[in-house]
Formats: sequence, C-alpha cells, structure tokens
Amino acid sequence: MTKNHIIFCSTSYYEYDRRMQRIIAALDEADFETTWISRTTSNSLDKGNHKIITTWFSSGPLFYLEYNLRLFILLMSTAANQISSVDLDTIPACYLASLITKRKLIFDAHEIYYEVPELLGKPLKKKLWQFIARTILPRIQHCYTVNQSLQKHHQDAYGQPYTVIRNLPLSRPKQDHIKSNNKTLVYLGVINKGRGVELAIEFAMQSPDYKLILVGEGDLFDHMKGQAIGYPNIIFAGYQEPDMIWPLLGQAAIGLNVLDGSSLNYKYSLANKFFDYLMAGIPSINMSFPEYKSIIDKHEVGLMIGAYDVESLANAIRSLEDKSTYSRLTTNCRRYASLYTWEIEKKKLIPIYQAS
Repeated sequence: MTKNHIIFCSTSYYEYDRRMQRIIAALDEADFETTWISRTTSNSLDKGNHKIITTWFSSGPLFYLEYNLRLFILLMSTAANQISSVDLDTIPACYLASLITKRKLIFDAHEIYYEVPELLGKPLKKKLWQFIARTILPRIQHCYTVNQSLQKHHQDAYGQPYTVIRNLPLSRPKQDHIKSNNKTLVYLGVINKGRGVELAIEFAMQSPDYKLILVGEGDLFDHMKGQAIGYPNIIFAGYQEPDMIWPLLGQAAIGLNVLDGSSLNYKYSLANKFFDYLMAGIPSINMSFPEYKSIIDKHEVGLMIGAYDVESLANAIRSLEDKSTYSRLTTNCRRYASLYTWEIEKKKLIPIYQAS
C-alpha cells in the first residue's frame, strides 16, 4: 500500500464532475496515489484510477441505500490509507469503512445536503439526512468546504474545523478584446429545481431577440426541454465534456446564476459557474447572497438581483444593453479573473491529505 493513497467516493458522474477532476489531478501532480469511486453515464467499466458503481435504482432512498452498500464493499476490498467522502450521500459507507479499517477519513462538504430544494416538503427524508449528519460529522476531524458561509455553518453545527477550498477554474488565456453584448445568455450547471432555469426559459420565450444556451442536464431536463419546443432561440446543449464548455461560454455575453433563496443550500452557495463566467470574460447575473455579494461589491464583475422572479431577471438582463455598463463589467472580468484560479487555490488542498 502506497503511503499516500486516497480513495475518493462520490455519487457524481466522473465524465462531468469538473470539481473532482481538478482535485484528483492536483493530488496526482503532488505524487499522491488516487482512486475515484463514482458513477458513469456510459457503459464504461473500471478505467485507470476509476472504479464505477452501477446500481439497480437510479434515485430515491433505495438508490442511496444500494449505492452505500456497494460502496462499502468496494472500500473494504480496496487498499488505501485515506478515504475521502464527497458530500453527505457517501458518508455512511465511508465512515463505517474507515472505522473498521482505522483509515483516515476526510469529509468534503460541497453543500448543505439536507437543505437542497429537492427535499423541501419532504420532512422525513430531510430528517434522515440531518440525523446522519448529526451522528457522523462531529466525529470527523479532517474536513473542508467551498466557501466561508458553508465553513461557518458546518463549524457551528458540528464543532469541527473546516478549511475553505473554493471551486475555481483552471486559468485560461486572458481575453484580448472586450466582448460586446450579443444578447446570448448562457446557463451552466445542473437543470434542477430552484436554479433559475425556468425563469431563464420564460424570459427567452418572451424575448425572441435573446438566445439562451443551457449547458447541463438534471431532474427537470426533459420537462424544460418540452416546455421550450417551438422556440428556436432556446438551445439545450446537454452535458458537455469539460473542454467543450469553454467554446460555448465564448459564444455568450451574459452568464446566469440565479437561485431560489428559500433553499439555505443555495443561499450560502458559491457556484463554480460564477467563476467560469468570470474566467470566460462575461459578466454574470446572480442573487444578492453573501458569497456573491462579497466578490461583486469588491470587483464588480456582475450584477445582483434581490428577488427570484422573471421580472427581476429581465430588468438585470436589459440593463446590460447599456454599452457603458456592459463594457465596465467585462473589463473588470478580464482584470480580476487571475485572482480566482485553481492554480492558486489548490495549494491549500495538499496539507489536508498529508498522511497522518
């Protein structure tokens, strides 16, 4: 067994989880040995340092139960001295395996799992995840999360220190020209409840002079796609390999990052798409939530809205038709993008995974 061999455990699809791809690449570069247990959207079997879990169930409690059982079996049969649990949905198997084998356990808190919109109105499921968090998280000493709001939440709730490792993109060549507003909007991310996709589609339906590109899939993908039939200005690009995202962002003038604040998980978010838009040199429209407000107040790389509705979104989009406003924001994107890169952020990651 190699001294620093880490098993990463997630329920995400390894082809599209850019955050995990960056984390594992950074540790590989630092001479760690890594194995990533996850899912795939294809019929691929285990490949390289990936181990694939295939389940009978695709969602709901039975999916999480089956996934954790299969994950536990894999963890018990895979030699490594560290286990990294990515979000609460892999904690049961990871904690039990680490307890039995006495391996170091690291918790990667990407979000407040029991505050996702999908659990609104489902008190029993929410209480179950809260019980898992209360039972296990206070026992994990090595933890990190993606922003200061989530850091405070987890430290206050579970009494353990959390390091902040933001989900930042790799640096790209600086834009050598100031983009003009070509009235192309882009949404990058999962197409799920509360992420503003329905607002963007409604705006595009009312505004045929604007084009909307939706990059990603999710629970509401088919429903949203059905709603947009007959509107050629609404384009569903689906899941894209990481290298294909940047050409799509290059076509756009405005990035959308509008979230329903009734979800505490969204209110305390700092989405990777915010930094992707910044790196691509395009201003974004965001909610006036703490993490976005902190950066936009300092660097003015986008706009904020206070209400989760079409009218507020439309007013922000239309305000960027003013050439001077748009030019100022794009200039700031070009100026400050280099402050928010994975090359800088990953330096804080290595000490977390140093062998104890």
